[in-house]
Amino acid sequence: MSLVNNALLILALALFPAQTIAQVCGNEPGFEYFAEGDNRSCIWFRLEEERREEYCLIGCINSACKHTCGECCFDEPDYTFERNGGLEGNCEWVAENANRINRYCVKDATEIRNGRSVRDACPVACDYCFDDITVVDSAAPTPTKSPISSCVDDDEFTFTLPFVEEMRHCDWFKEHKNDARTRKRQERLCDEKEGGIAISSACCAACTPL
Repeated sequence: MSLVNNALLILALALFPAQTIAQVCGNEPGFEYFAEGDNRSCIWFRLEEERREEYCLIGCINSACKHTCGECCFDEPDYTFERNGGLEGNCEWVAENANRINRYCVKDATEIRNGRSVRDACPVACDYCFDDITVVDSAAPTPTKSPISSCVDDDEFTFTLPFVEEMRHCDWFKEHKNDARTRKRQERLCDEKEGGIAISSACCAACTPL
């Protein structure tokens, strides 16, 4: 994490409640992005460093997956879990010695406890923070456009138009070069799914608001 991001996190911890910090600095729980044939969460992108370095350069992923992409890293202050033997543990307790870190952060790295893994809720205690990956804006972008300019559409993805039952590719949204018509199409279909895949994920650029 950069010094600037560290300073912002410290300020946020002082000013806002814990649940707000999780929203500002954690991975967005419901976020999905269509990659390698399926909808993927922020956790999937961080499982391999090469994958993380590739996908965190995409604007919408970088924005939604703040922990995965290294923007910030913190332990959930309210997170607790049941330890072996039925006692309660938290991030501070895990960090107290190396045996606990090895037990809960390494050996049981993916075991779900109280809705999530200990490593996911306690990345600082588990030494599971990542280097920051920053999306570099392209030269001379139009300032009125959305900053999510790194999103790309899946050229092979198709979806069904309601009523007419015809298939369309992502470029259908903007084929008329008419902003008003594009917005209407986005409002009608970008929140829908095709075969379990969110159209907004597969057609990330096409569904970016004008």
